[in-house]
Amino acid sequence: MTVKGILRYKFVRQTLYFIILIFSIEPIMNWYLRIGTNFELSSHGINIYISKSYTKEEKDSVYIRHIVDEAIQRLKGKNITESGWNINAYFYYTNDEWDRKSLYYMTDNHAKTHAYLNFMMYCSASLVENKISNYGSIRDLSETMAHELTHVYEYKKLGFLKYLYNRVLCDWKIEGFSDYIAGRTNIKVSEEMNKFENNYPDSSTFYTDYFLGHLRTDYLIRHKGISEDEYWNSYYDIDKLDNEIRQAIKNNEYKFENF
Repeated sequence: MTVKGILRYKFVRQTLYFIILIFSIEPIMNWYLRIGTNFELSSHGINIYISKSYTKEEKDSVYIRHIVDEAIQRLKGKNITESGWNINAYFYYTNDEWDRKSLYYMTDNHAKTHAYLNFMMYCSASLVENKISNYGSIRDLSETMAHELTHVYEYKKLGFLKYLYNRVLCDWKIEGFSDYIAGRTNIKVSEEMNKFENNYPDSSTFYTDYFLGHLRTDYLIRHKGISEDEYWNSYYDIDKLDNEIRQAIKNNEYKFENF
């Protein structure tokens, strides 16, 4: 198999990407990300850096504080609190900026967090309207920030090795928990639910992966009432869990909540 063929596998791409980031020195990476931005403010321990390409109105602290405050409230609503997040958030205006700063990895994803290197990144976000376009879908920026901050929380809770293990081998837990805490997913729920209920194994997409993570997490934590610690410490047979969820939906015992 060729190198290009090997890199087609998500597991291989993610592992290589994490190795590059892990061996990056945090101050150097953050120095690179700050180039072309201005420091605007710090709120709840989140240091906001915004691309110089944004207009003066977009950089108004009133809009920025509102977005951060709303994201924090979403987390508090699910009993996640931090005395200080102590992380940098970078907002880039153009796709060209984003491509360079994200090292050309998953460039169609306009929100990323690397807690072990102390930063979050966003692209093409409207700070005035509190919106961001990600994978062709529009979502409230505050929801997206709540999702990304949950990754920071996950990293602090699990520690480096356990977080990396889940990120590479059980990514549905990492993304599912973050969407569950954020409170709403930005995917086509009815379309993905239809595929799930009818068990279409060959129709998996990026949206399906995120949807399944959110669905499984909602079912386990909200519906079955398992603790957060049990969620992270348990192994789940995915096929068995998905069939259990399908049966619960069929029996009107469970309904997925996306709000």
